[in-house]
Amino acid sequence: MRTILLITLASAIACQDTEEIANPEQDQTTGDVEEEAQESADESQDWQVRDDFAGGLEQGIDGLTFFEKTAEQNEDPIEEPAEEWGAVPMVEGDYLGTVEMIFANSCDPMAEGDTFESTLRVNSDGDTKLGGALLESNGDQLRLNRLKESQVDGTVDCLQVETIDAMGTIFNAEEMELEVRAEVMMMGSDCPIVDPCSDDYIAYLVLNQEG
Repeated sequence: MRTILLITLASAIACQDTEEIANPEQDQTTGDVEEEAQESADESQDWQVRDDFAGGLEQGIDGLTFFEKTAEQNEDPIEEPAEEWGAVPMVEGDYLGTVEMIFANSCDPMAEGDTFESTLRVNSDGDTKLGGALLESNGDQLRLNRLKESQVDGTVDCLQVETIDAMGTIFNAEEMELEVRAEVMMMGSDCPIVDPCSDDYIAYLVLNQEG
């Protein structure tokens, strides 16, 4: 009987030792996963991602209204070049843009290497929209235009107006490059005195496969 008790006690001590050895390894594995997740989060903070386009109006303003620019009434349609501009043959989805070169920047601050996100969609009329702007192609050439307005806080009759025009090139169904020109000004009877500003830069855009 005493022999059986000694064997049982020895077995219990051996099991306890095994569990105590295994636990530190489990804790170490958990710590590694948490550290890797933290490193990924820290790396992602290096990306200055913003919806829409870089520059122009300050991002995050509420009450924005988008318009497609139309020809002025005094423009003669006959003077328009006989080019076939239409929907862009590119993959729909979220595109990641990177500012490659800046020629002018007096609006919302930006720097070369900054990134932004812009969504490409084809609407029910077959028009291609990028960031809410009408995007058209003629062969591998691109053109884009948009008018965006925002009511200025604390005013009754003042709008902050942004005009975007861009020309560019299609590289393939998932890549393009645009030279974007944005101009921002105040319009209304009770606007604060703010000088107009403009941004002019080249951006490379590629379909975000992870989106």
